[in-house]
Amino acid sequence: MITVIRLERFGAFIDRELEFGTVTLFVGPNESGKTTIVDALCDVLCKPRSNRLAGKRLALRYGTDRRVSAEFDGEPMTIPEDAFYDLFAIRSGELNLDVKPGSSWVETLKAELFTAGLDPKRMHAALGRRASNDGGSRHNRELRELREEQRQLAERRDLLEERVVAARAAESAVAGQRAERSRLAAELDGLTRTLDERQRQARHRLHHAEHREAERLLQRFEELSREPDAVPASSGEAAARLQELSEASDAAAQEVTRARAELEQARRQLQDTAGGAPARAASAQGEGASGIATVVVLGLLAGGVLAVLVLILGLSMLAAVTAGVAATAGTVAFAALIRQRAAGFASIREETDRAAERLRVRRERHDQLERELRGFLERYGAESKEQLLMQLGGARADESRRRDAEVELAAAARERGLRDLDSLRQMLREQLRDRPRTPEARVSEEPVGLTVDSYPTTDEEGLRARAVELRERLEELDEKMGRDREKAAALSAGAAEMAELNTRIAAAERGIASLELDRRAAGIAASLFARIADESTAALDELSADIGSRYTAVSGSAAAQGAVFTVGSPQSSLTPDPELSSSVNLEALEEEPLIVDAYGVARPADQLSQGTRDAYSLAARLALAERAQRGAGLLIMDEPFHAMDTTRMRRALRLIARFQERTGWQLVVMTTDERVALAVSTQFAGAQLHRLAIRESSGPADF
Repeated sequence: MITVIRLERFGAFIDRELEFGTVTLFVGPNESGKTTIVDALCDVLCKPRSNRLAGKRLALRYGTDRRVSAEFDGEPMTIPEDAFYDLFAIRSGELNLDVKPGSSWVETLKAELFTAGLDPKRMHAALGRRASNDGGSRHNRELRELREEQRQLAERRDLLEERVVAARAAESAVAGQRAERSRLAAELDGLTRTLDERQRQARHRLHHAEHREAERLLQRFEELSREPDAVPASSGEAAARLQELSEASDAAAQEVTRARAELEQARRQLQDTAGGAPARAASAQGEGASGIATVVVLGLLAGGVLAVLVLILGLSMLAAVTAGVAATAGTVAFAALIRQRAAGFASIREETDRAAERLRVRRERHDQLERELRGFLERYGAESKEQLLMQLGGARADESRRRDAEVELAAAARERGLRDLDSLRQMLREQLRDRPRTPEARVSEEPVGLTVDSYPTTDEEGLRARAVELRERLEELDEKMGRDREKAAALSAGAAEMAELNTRIAAAERGIASLELDRRAAGIAASLFARIADESTAALDELSADIGSRYTAVSGSAAAQGAVFTVGSPQSSLTPDPELSSSVNLEALEEEPLIVDAYGVARPADQLSQGTRDAYSLAARLALAERAQRGAGLLIMDEPFHAMDTTRMRRALRLIARFQERTGWQLVVMTTDERVALAVSTQFAGAQLHRLAIRESSGPADF
């Protein structure tokens, strides 16, 4: 038994705990949460899966974050999902009982009422129809259709035999033509491969030449894009300047050499002329005009000294004067000779000095030219004249090659219809992009001994003529084979159809044998279920009597207590059927019963008044629920008495009270009517009462 349920985020109940007793009564207006409590009981007792109908309905109405839990006095209670609303939850306006075949509670009832859960009456009726020879039964219709189909198929098969023979002859002719065509096709294939190989080799040579040309042109692009050496813009001017500096330097060197030779020659002449008196000559040359006076004075002194000596010796004055004059003249003459030789020495010395000056000047000129030449070489990064001349020659050659490459590439771009050299370079790179670069691929690209004369033209023309002839022959054979194949197909369709007919005839024969066997087996099974049906009638009669007694207790109809009616009774007749022993007659569990109303008329449930139909539905639910649920159970009643008058409501409550006393089931009642609440609390003195409002109240209250 449920003692407490807790609701969190379940509809209007944000966080609510509700206590339950053996009988629990909820009273409140519409939209106060009564139906929410019924759904919460379904959620906690049935635990419906989210992909089932009840689970989807609860998730759609209350969301997936709802929470409900329950406490039980003893073992937890579980109820099948389909049985909760169909049988145990009696909701407002939904008292009508819906016995759905396949429901878990219906199968439980069948297991209680019938052996193996099968209704023997229904099985006997179904098997009897299958075993009968009645022409209207489905089984016999199928049997007649199969036999008629077998006859028609056999007639059709006889008509197709001649067409099968003609079709085989046509197929034989097509087979011969196919062999001839295969031979011609093989020969044509060989010729085609030969011609294709020649074309492939020709294309290979062409592609190879194109690739070589593309590579060559790309090399020309590389030459064009290569950075030139560091040489003047005009290499001719640089060469002329280098030549000029070289010649000037060489001339200056020669001048220095000549000046050095002249200086050496002057020095040797000076040494030869001066002998050992170069210093004296230099001194006399340095005296200048005062030397003449010195010479005269010396001469006079020498003459005077000699005259004195002569006088001393005793010679005459004349001799002394003569000797003095002679000594003076000799001294003057010697001095003149010395001076003459000193003058020649000075001239040679001056010439030597001039030669030395010329050597100095020419050496400075030579050094200046050498410095200019070295600066010129350093400017262009050369260490020698020869290296610079080689660089200039290479630059002129590069410049010539660049001009040639530019002219050649421009001509190639014009031939290919391109606007500029960049477009030509892009095209050449794309042409070589997909070219294999592995060593094996490069080897395979090389032409292997192919020349223009490798294949004679006349031989190739003959091969092409033979290929054309073979194609024409193959076209003729294809046309003929097409006609023969169509004929064979039209005829062989009969063979295929005949094979299909044989298959269908065999299937029809098997079907006929199977249906005959089924009919015999159905006859045997029908006789067995006929004996079992007699035993199961008592179970349905007992259930009918139980529902009838409960229905009578609610309706209180005197006519219903003494008269019942059969299914075939006219609805307008008020004549009772004395052969029936109950106010409710069930021929089968899933079939609609006949119910006796207050006037004693047996009617189907949908032809009764709402109050009478509710009385029957309540009685049937109680009887079926008691059989479908063994052990502890729960009966939920949501406004079950809205169509009943006060008298029937009190009778229904007494019936429910007896049901509750006998089974011990827990009872939950929902109502908006204070009259019903008073009647329930009067019938069940210890009922647990909860008063609900549109806004959630603080908790349960005593009635």
